[in-house]
Parts: sequence; C-alpha cells; structure tokens
Amino acid sequence: MLDHVLIEVVSAIKDSCEDAMLEAAELDEHLSHDVWLGDVSYSASYALPGESDPPRVRADINLEWSTWSQSSYRTWWMGDGLSESPKVGITISFRLQGPKVAKSFGELGSAFPLEAGVGDGLDFALSGFRSESFSESPSGPYSNAIEVSYKTQLVLHEGLLANPLEIRSRLGPIGLWLASSLVILSDP
Repeated sequence: MLDHVLIEVVSAIKDSCEDAMLEAAELDEHLSHDVWLGDVSYSASYALPGESDPPRVRADINLEWSTWSQSSYRTWWMGDGLSESPKVGITISFRLQGPKVAKSFGELGSAFPLEAGVGDGLDFALSGFRSESFSESPSGPYSNAIEVSYKTQLVLHEGLLANPLEIRSRLGPIGLWLASSLVILSDP
C-alpha cells in the first residue's frame, strides 16, 4: 500500500466525484511519471450518469505534483519541517462535445464565472475558454465543441500533511461543483 499525500488527494477527489453520482471514464484515468524531471501527474474524466460513450459532456481533472513538491514533502516526512509547503496543481476542464450550434462564452458566462470558490479555501480561476468546429471530411457535416478550464493550487501546509481528513474535507465539495457545472453545460 502506498502512503503518500498525492494518493490521498487523488482518493479524496475520486470519492467526492463518486459521492456526487458522477461516472468515471475507466479508460481515461492515468498516473504518469516524468522520468527525466521527476514530476508526477494524474488525470481522470467524469461524466453525468447515463451519458453516451464517449460522453457528450464531461469534466477532465488533471493534477500536477512537481519534483519540488515531492522534495518538500519528503523533507517534512523525514521530520525536518517545511521551508515551503508542497503544492498540487489542479486543472478542471468542462467539455461539451457535438452541440449543433456553437455556444459563446457570453452564453455560458453566468454559469462559468471568472472565479469559482469550491469549499473552504479552494478558489479556482478561469484559465481558458475554447470553441472548436471540426469535420471528418471537407464536405462532411461540422461538429462543435466547447471547453471551459479552471486552475488552482492546493497548498499542503503542515496541518493538511499531518491530518489527511483535512485534505478530504477541503476537496469534498469538488464533486458537487463538477456535477452541477456539467448539468448546466448539458442544458440546451
């Protein structure tokens, strides 16, 4: 069994999404390690219950654990204290695939504000809006997609490192935020 704070963060987010009745895309869950730089990343996708495969509306979650954060965490774990708190970078992307008419950010602006406070002290900032149109062939029909992305950093101060239940408490509201945002995005 792995006893690591990053595994606790991943587990807390997965449990929050499951509690919100979101369905995980089983083949879209990845844990990657950059052997050259040492960074670790985790990604997963969640959709509303009953969505098609692939889902028309989904939330993609990406976590980044840098080598620097690992070094800081290891120093704390060894009992040397923290000079700076390790951080987990969190990116959430909401994606709507295949609407007949492309939506603009103006149409989604009220549902996707510039900042989203999720729980206690976890503030996500809007980091991008993308609209796409694509076709399988030059004469074929076009399909549209939109994506709204948010970013934040979970700062793992000593209190969070020492008490994993605090991490779960901090990340607990993420699933409800994802579910409600997916419902709003899927509404025609």
